[in-house]
Amino acid sequence: MVEEGFRLWLKSTPTIANLRLRRAGSIFLLVAFTIAHSLERPRTDGALPRDFAGRSSDSYIATLGGSGEGWPSVSQWIPFTEMFQNNKAIIKAGCVQFGANKVSDEEMSDLSSSIQSVATFSGVDARFILAIVLQESNGCVRVGTTNNGVSNPGLMQSHGGIGSCGNNKKSPCPKSIILQMIKDGTEGTSSGDGLKQCLVKNGGSGATAYYRAARCYNSGSVATSGNLGQGGSTHCYASDVANRLLGWSSGPSTCNEATVGSLSDTQSAGSSSIDVTSLFKPTSVPAKKFTHSTLSSLVTTQYFSNIAQWEPSTASTGKHFSTSCSWPSSITTAAVYPYTIATCLQYATVGSDDYCQKIETAYGISAVQLRDWNPGLDEACTNLWCGYRYCVKA
Repeated sequence: MVEEGFRLWLKSTPTIANLRLRRAGSIFLLVAFTIAHSLERPRTDGALPRDFAGRSSDSYIATLGGSGEGWPSVSQWIPFTEMFQNNKAIIKAGCVQFGANKVSDEEMSDLSSSIQSVATFSGVDARFILAIVLQESNGCVRVGTTNNGVSNPGLMQSHGGIGSCGNNKKSPCPKSIILQMIKDGTEGTSSGDGLKQCLVKNGGSGATAYYRAARCYNSGSVATSGNLGQGGSTHCYASDVANRLLGWSSGPSTCNEATVGSLSDTQSAGSSSIDVTSLFKPTSVPAKKFTHSTLSSLVTTQYFSNIAQWEPSTASTGKHFSTSCSWPSSITTAAVYPYTIATCLQYATVGSDDYCQKIETAYGISAVQLRDWNPGLDEACTNLWCGYRYCVKA
């Protein structure tokens, strides 16, 4: 019943070209793909919610304007589990618009676990990743690839990513590919930026950094004015993402593409005098400020204090590591490889002279088993990280 209602809403909702401006070298490329987005007028009665208690998931809270300053704080975002639950009907029916099979319960579970795994490793908040997934593809694991000079595949329509089940509408979509789609969009690719790079490049503190990163991900950059409703691509993108983080899911967006860019930090749609900051209760602890050079440690400290940020060394297949691993001073015990399956029964810590074949021989397992239990490993096992605990029995 819920899914049928969603399909009817999707058919009755006008669509617009969601334009993404991607940079390839020195050339900006305009990439268009269609998503459901309402063109309804913003509220004009000036009546805006003062808190979010009892808010409905079908209610667009408010059209937010300006640079992201004074927008809802991270502490006001709903929990990941609640956010994912609210959007299950959207995700399940998300592939219908593309003529592909609905997302299965297993695929939905794999999507949830993949988002949380990548969030833990990258330091990017899982709720923000989910909001972008919903904004880009409605969570359809079989969404197609758009290509207008730059390939934008997968759940997050990443910049030149390798993860996709859309070319042949593959069903079921393997967990390893779902994971790769989330990695491509969050961690970036060799061709272009992901959410992590957008967070670094656009400054801001706390939640403001995330809202600016959303606009960067959509259009390739934030307008020189700093106004998130201005510039190229989808003007309502950042406001929509903010509302998703507050609990909005199935109802139509009331953000107006034509007017959101005229709003300032202290204005919301339909009001020229109301203070947007009064809509949201302030956090009890001020958010840390950060610079480009301190972003990764900030995100880790603020949201994942138990995850150390460092770049692991890699090993080549069938031979010793080319360089010895080094442990950062902050790490005292080996960390579990972030993409290891949840049902693992035994782990092995990778040392500086280890490689995949050696591990397989030592534990009597096959290369296929090692990859299945540690889905982040590529087929040639060229990306084994020293200092991490990998699953060797399940």
